[in-house]
Amino acid sequence: MEKKYRVAPPTMPNFYHLEGNLNEVKPITEFTREEAELFAEFMKDTFMNHWERKKELKEQEYKKMKMAMMNEVNRFNNKLKQLNK
Repeated sequence: MEKKYRVAPPTMPNFYHLEGNLNEVKPITEFTREEAELFAEFMKDTFMNHWERKKELKEQEYKKMKMAMMNEVNRFNNKLKQLNK
């Protein structure tokens, strides 16, 4: 069955700070159009990097879980073999 849903738009920042200076906050309204487009591209790149790391971690977790389940199945089968001797 296909899932159909709509994702709500993410919360957009109204302010930004310069790297290395978390105390100085500036409104995004100070951006020129070009700066705003660069900031949007930066947000996209940041999200995609975050998504790729999360996806890789999820795949690694899945592989670990699958290996753990296979180990449990093997232990169970070995115990069954011992009982049936």
